[in-house]
Amino acid sequence: MIDILMVGTIIVGALVVAFSRYSLKKYGTEVGYQILKVKHIAIILLAIGFALHTAGDFFGTMFNSETVELVIESIAHIILFAAFVVMVKASQKIISTSKEYWFK
Repeated sequence: MIDILMVGTIIVGALVVAFSRYSLKKYGTEVGYQILKVKHIAIILLAIGFALHTAGDFFGTMFNSETVELVIESIAHIILFAAFVVMVKASQKIISTSKEYWFK
C-alpha cells in the first residue's frame, strides 16, 4: 500500500510542478513573473517535501526502523516549512505590488 502512495505522491507532485511551470509561462507578466517564479520554486519544494515525507514511511517499513522513518520525515518537515515560508513571502510581495489598485 505504501508503494502505491509513494508512486502516487511522485506522480501528483510532477503534475503539479508541470502545471505550475505552464502557468508561469502563460500568465507571467513583467511584474508578476518573478513572483510567480518564486511561487513555482515553493511548489517544487512542497512536492519534494511531500514525496520525502512519504518516503519516510516507505523506508521506515522497508527497514523496519522507526529511527529511519523519523529522520527522513524530520528532514521533510524542514523542507515543507521552508516551502511555506517562501510561499508566504511571495504572497506578501504580490500584495505589495498591487497597492496602486487598492481603494483610497
